[in-house]
Amino acid sequence: MLAMSQGSKELFHSDLLAWYLTRFPILREAVLDAWGVEPDPAADGTGGVRREWRHLDLVVDSPGRQPLVVENKMFSLPNERQLDAYTKTVTALQPAEPSLVLLSLTDPGWRDGRYVGPHTSTPWIYRSYQELMQILYQNRRAVDGADDGFAGVVLDRWLAMLGRLRSLVEMVGRPGLDEPLDLDGESRQQLQRLRLDAPVQKMRFQVVATQVHRRLAGKLPDIDIDVGAGLSNRAGFVGGFADRVGPRLGWQIQQRQFRLAFVVPVGDPGHGRTEHAWQARYEHARRYADYFDFDAVRELVPTAGLERPEGQPLGFQRFNPDFAYRYVPVPGITVGQAIELGVRYMQRAHGFQLQQAG
Repeated sequence: MLAMSQGSKELFHSDLLAWYLTRFPILREAVLDAWGVEPDPAADGTGGVRREWRHLDLVVDSPGRQPLVVENKMFSLPNERQLDAYTKTVTALQPAEPSLVLLSLTDPGWRDGRYVGPHTSTPWIYRSYQELMQILYQNRRAVDGADDGFAGVVLDRWLAMLGRLRSLVEMVGRPGLDEPLDLDGESRQQLQRLRLDAPVQKMRFQVVATQVHRRLAGKLPDIDIDVGAGLSNRAGFVGGFADRVGPRLGWQIQQRQFRLAFVVPVGDPGHGRTEHAWQARYEHARRYADYFDFDAVRELVPTAGLERPEGQPLGFQRFNPDFAYRYVPVPGITVGQAIELGVRYMQRAHGFQLQQAG
């Protein structure tokens, strides 16, 4: 079951859930009841599930009830701007008022488990796979005897796999503040055999992104900040940038490096892969030379190494077509240290960009 699921990641679980909710109305109604989907006389649902309708993972229709929109993120979390875009999409479901659910193994860290975007009053509500499993377990008998037992066997094995994945998340996907951000070598080797090392790494880095975003929301409520986690070459990364208009300053942690970065947008003279573009990007980054100060890193992370490129105070390394950066090695950086550095340098980046704008 795990091997079958890895080829399509979330799609596998979305397809399986859609099939069960369509094939077994008792399961569909149980999910709608448990997740508080209200009656709505305006709803004319057919009792089916739409997959990838306007890029929404699942739209669950049931006669006389609000539509249920499910964004399924197995190991990762969507950017909240992505959810804002989906919220605009669901207006096409009117006149029925939809219920919006984020389904994930990872807690997004929302206050009261809810997120309300800037242009709507309809909240996204976090629902865990544990909640879904409990609903399906409690209504397991609805599947008995169908399809010569095939549906029941598959459901049992799917639920067993979800239970093991949830246990895995509890063990290594939610590190404490004093734990290393990176997985230890032995755990990573074991997870590589199951092709789960990259998703777990991403979950660990997502913890940092979630906490940085939460702390900044209270300190800098009026700025546009972009904080997120992801994967690059099967390695986790987390970072943040301030001011999405024009060139941006920010920070990034990847491959045991803490980077301070300058990124140019498409259309900027410094955007490109030619030496001419790189020279323009380099000269532009030098105008922010004071931003590239790693004193806070050395203060918080005793294991931090020498600043790179070495011996070049105004030197930069690059990722084409848009990135210029300096870094210090941070072997053994903890989750708590990463969060504190993210908050400090996000505020610092915002301050520098305000000065430049002024």
